[in-house]
Amino acid sequence: SIMHSACAAPIIFGYFLLFLSLYLDLCFAQGQQIVLDTFHASTNGSFWNSTWTQVPPCSRIGISCNPQGQVTKIEFYYVNLQGTIPPIMGTLSYLTVFSLQYAPKLVGTIPPELFLNTTRLTSFVLDGTSVSSELPAEMSRLTILQELSLSSTDINGTIPSWLGTSLSYLTRISFTYTLISGTIPPSFYTLPILKEFSARSARLTGTLSPLIGNMPNLEVLDIDINSLSGTIPPELGNLVKLKSLRLLGNNMNGTIPSELGNCVALKELTLGGGNRLTGTLPASFGNLTNLIILEIERTRLVGSVPSSWVFFPSLFHLDLSYNQLNGTIPDQLKTLQSAQIISLSNNNFYGTIPEWLGNLSRLQSFYVSTNQLYGTIPLALTTLPSGLERVDFSANDISGSIDAAWANISSLLVFNANLNKLNGTIPTPLSSVSLPRLIQFNVSDNKLVGTVPALYAVMGAQNI
Repeated sequence: SIMHSACAAPIIFGYFLLFLSLYLDLCFAQGQQIVLDTFHASTNGSFWNSTWTQVPPCSRIGISCNPQGQVTKIEFYYVNLQGTIPPIMGTLSYLTVFSLQYAPKLVGTIPPELFLNTTRLTSFVLDGTSVSSELPAEMSRLTILQELSLSSTDINGTIPSWLGTSLSYLTRISFTYTLISGTIPPSFYTLPILKEFSARSARLTGTLSPLIGNMPNLEVLDIDINSLSGTIPPELGNLVKLKSLRLLGNNMNGTIPSELGNCVALKELTLGGGNRLTGTLPASFGNLTNLIILEIERTRLVGSVPSSWVFFPSLFHLDLSYNQLNGTIPDQLKTLQSAQIISLSNNNFYGTIPEWLGNLSRLQSFYVSTNQLYGTIPLALTTLPSGLERVDFSANDISGSIDAAWANISSLLVFNANLNKLNGTIPTPLSSVSLPRLIQFNVSDNKLVGTVPALYAVMGAQNI
């Protein structure tokens, strides 16, 4: 009897463990359901999906689970969530992705409790919501977080130092269109594998540290439209993986470092838009043969376009407007076979407008207003197969007549040639029939004679 009892004990204990496991699984499942039901109620779920709570948690839209039935991902895109994020979400300890995107009626703060038990999170995204708070210090617990994206929210406060010291696995950070302010902390520059930092249209101040050169994996640095000051660090030239460098619309000064020519992977480079840059265009930019966008407008640059700028096979947007550049329109630009937009307005370019523009088969917009150009408007522009849309020759010294061939460009939206020395008449073929998309036609302050063609039906008199 004693021996029988001793043999039965392990069996009974095994049944106990099985029962306990089943009981805990049931409690866990019920706990997850309570959490998700609370989320549904807190975000006015009856409005976005009234039947969401009537199915098992792992079968609900926006929810993913592992094979053990534990919730690992919460992902909602363009769902009309309304209300707040409930703190109880922080009990989902197996959560790896928390992404609520483009729900402008999702308000309130980021609850600190959200990060107490969710240390498995690798992605935290609230893009396009109206969440407003500082970054909770509890977020520093997310030591394996790879993506932090809060674009187009009302997130405010400063970039905390723990972002660099605790979240060393970050590869992507986005504070674009937020209220994030203050300086970039030194610890930020220690993030070893960061690939993207975007804070366009935020409220950053201070300078961009030379320590930026110690981030060898950086591919995207987008801090357009902030209030950064100081010079552009030459150390940016160390970032050979950099594909996008956007510094437009800040208060930076000094010259453009020639070292940027080392960033041969660059596809986007924007440096203008109010930065008080001086000096000349770097010849080293001729090395940047992968460029797609090059914008260095509204600065104080002088000199001519370097002769080394001869091979930009993918460049579709070139903007050097509102500088003090001089010389003729450089012949090397004839190689811009992918160019769709070329803007050289408000400089000191002189000479004639080259006929080779007609070889830029993809050109859609061409701006050379307020320069010292003379001669005639190139007829070659009327033969482009790309569908020319916008041209601006205004405020130059251009003479000759307006050719009737312009009536053949049915895609034309804007034709500006005011403040020149054009003569003759406005060709009658320029009409609302031949130019159905035209919204602006300005040839005022010239030496034209005759009557105005029937363009009123397209634009209205105020645009002629």
